[in-house]
Amino acid sequence: MAEYKGIKGFKVQSLGSDPSIVGQVWYNTSSNTLKYNVLAGAWTSGGAANQARGDAGSNTSGGTQTSFLGFGGYYNPVGNMSNSEEYDGTSWTATPALPAARAGIRGLGTSTAVVAVDGDGGGYKNDCYEYDGSAWSSGGSTSRYRRGSSCAGIETAGLVCQGYALTGAPPSPTAGNANTEEYDGSTWTAGGDQLSHMGGTSGTGTQTAAINAGGDPNIATTQYYDGTSWTEKADLNTARSSLAVFGVQTSAIAASGSGPAIPGMTEACEEWDGSSWTTVTSYSSARYGSVSAGTTTAGVFGFGYIPPSPYFNTATEEWNKATTAKTVTVS
Repeated sequence: MAEYKGIKGFKVQSLGSDPSIVGQVWYNTSSNTLKYNVLAGAWTSGGAANQARGDAGSNTSGGTQTSFLGFGGYYNPVGNMSNSEEYDGTSWTATPALPAARAGIRGLGTSTAVVAVDGDGGGYKNDCYEYDGSAWSSGGSTSRYRRGSSCAGIETAGLVCQGYALTGAPPSPTAGNANTEEYDGSTWTAGGDQLSHMGGTSGTGTQTAAINAGGDPNIATTQYYDGTSWTEKADLNTARSSLAVFGVQTSAIAASGSGPAIPGMTEACEEWDGSSWTTVTSYSSARYGSVSAGTTTAGVFGFGYIPPSPYFNTATEEWNKATTAKTVTVS
């Protein structure tokens, strides 16, 4: 019988405790087992938000697990809201409110340079607001009146795409939109149209390297933007709308959403590696219409709807990847 050394060309270390190097293989002399390390992700509970809401905005593309802004949204019987709060990795703190109440509003940028765009405030809007970490001010308006769009980038190089728009003949508030607009910090200009007209999508990344996924009614499509045009990529494993996507174009997490796994929503969580989606550990509080930010090693998401409506969420969950020791088994 061939020996391990003959096959691999080296001996497995014998160690009394588990090391923390990803990919390392060793024999643990304390437990008398052959073990190896992998990088594994898991969800844990974070601090509860101060205000329950769904369909809010956030700085997904520039926010982090320890600096993440949520604003606007909807709460019944209050309706559209303007209040805002920031997560610091432990708790949520109230921050200055938006200039106007908006549900279906979306955002981009860092927590001290946020752009909030579009939304529903007694009708679909094309307003843009900017936040500098202490106050909101008006920015340039987009060319489309819409809600539930996707955003990516930073304050001086951002984009907004798709969403539900007042288009069609006659105009329909649920019509999907393929329009993309790019922001330079003061003005929105036309970008390349997407390959499909949809609302209920979610995106992240940069103005020249964005990813957008999902859509209404429960679509699995994934698309890339290179600053000029959109290209279709591998589909999600679980089709869904009103999902939360965070990370970058080549490394992202898709969580939550309205889908088939549970009536009205899905708990499925998937990780994107630049070429395909892989199902990973599900989060604990199923919902849709949530907000999110961070990376595939340290992310956060919160708020959202939980059917039967109306029920709104304050729960925050954090996604973390850490080195985990696994035992080699032969059965």
